[in-house]
Amino acid sequence: TLIDLFSKHFKSVADLTNIQSGKDSDRGILSAEEVNAMYAAEPLTELDEDMVLAVMLNQSFSNKIDEDKLYEVTRGNWKLDEKKLDDIELVFGVYHGVIVSVYKPGKWKKASGGRRKFEQDIKKEEEMKEIRKKYIGKSLPISKCQNPVRYIYKSDINKGGN
Repeated sequence: TLIDLFSKHFKSVADLTNIQSGKDSDRGILSAEEVNAMYAAEPLTELDEDMVLAVMLNQSFSNKIDEDKLYEVTRGNWKLDEKKLDDIELVFGVYHGVIVSVYKPGKWKKASGGRRKFEQDIKKEEEMKEIRKKYIGKSLPISKCQNPVRYIYKSDINKGGN
């Protein structure tokens, strides 16, 4: 924490690191808004779609990101299971467990290294305004792991069997 604080204000300590990384040390310094969003976010308890793709944006998101850049980092170059592409109804961009972007994939394109990226379905953009209101700002019950993509199923969220 102190290294993050000092490196933000003093260039001479910008390259310092701890010998031992701490718990969640990948986060770096967070703004008060980011901390509030992480801890005050309501959990997502209902999912209308059968399956969504959640992509972790922890390395590329900031509160200052514009809409075009947010779309680009969310659509990304993701290593995905080819068999599941047609079943992905929405893509959630997730920052430290909180949904920050929602898009409806129209078409999946090949990207470098056998990865995929989507083009949003702009025909559905009016419908997406309501969908975004429902999901953005909610927290997802996902565990931390190396893979930046998660397939989230309705049955995982809707515990009541809806």
